[in-house]
Amino acid sequence: MLLKYFKMRDKLSPSQKKFLQTLELEGSFKISNLLKELVFLGKMDAAGDQSRKTLGYIITISLILAFFSALILVHISPLLCGITEVILISLAITSAIFMFILKKGDLDNNLRLFTIPFLGVLKEEMHEKGKINLSLNAKNPLHKSFHFDEKLLPPRTNGYVTDQRTISYYKQVPLKGNVTFSDNTDFTFEFSDFSQKIKIKKVRGAKTKYKEKHKKAIKLNLCLTFPKSTYARNEAGNTNMPLVITENEQSIKVKGKVVFKALQKDATAPLNPSIHAIQQMYKAVKPI
Repeated sequence: MLLKYFKMRDKLSPSQKKFLQTLELEGSFKISNLLKELVFLGKMDAAGDQSRKTLGYIITISLILAFFSALILVHISPLLCGITEVILISLAITSAIFMFILKKGDLDNNLRLFTIPFLGVLKEEMHEKGKINLSLNAKNPLHKSFHFDEKLLPPRTNGYVTDQRTISYYKQVPLKGNVTFSDNTDFTFEFSDFSQKIKIKKVRGAKTKYKEKHKKAIKLNLCLTFPKSTYARNEAGNTNMPLVITENEQSIKVKGKVVFKALQKDATAPLNPSIHAIQQMYKAVKPI
């Protein structure tokens, strides 16, 4: 898998290499070409994730074997023990170096698990040569550039245990854009990631322990603008999500919001509920 990752990296186009350097993309793109490049990057990222996991196993096993071989072989053959230790520790160090290299090129999992499939669904609803106006950010949601606030909570005391918490707040917008579907409906979307990093300091008598927890919420703002030449408002439309509907002489605008709360640190935006929300918004209108 590691060899596959570096082979794929050698095949990157100049635009893909630039994206890996900045982890940002903004502009107007033909959606078929954009998806072709992003899908390749997604596959390479998956290979990198799998390689890091394998390297982690190698490091752990190498260090365990080095420890036990030092205990056993030193009594049998000090020379063999020394050679074995050098090989195993060298293997662990080499694996750690490769893990560091792979980590530097790691992409936010939202790209592979949400953004690419989401854009694939949009492509099916667009004209064959349709374009998308897109802003994409594949940095880690806890990147320092997304930090916007920090709060030190008052210490809590329970018996002889004191709990002091510091909460750091982050906001990332991994994906936002605008497309026009084949039925001339205009679709605008913005996907936001709100993360919290909670540092906990627990003092129990003379002992102090430090721990870190994470919380996350993901919000998806959606807006569909339907042309009145082909759609009319559906007063009987039954949806299970709150919508804001406005209209003028030319169009009907339907806005909706989906929020996913209490997610784990590495959680990504759920794809199916997001697509379901768009389907619910379509119920607010009917074809003429």
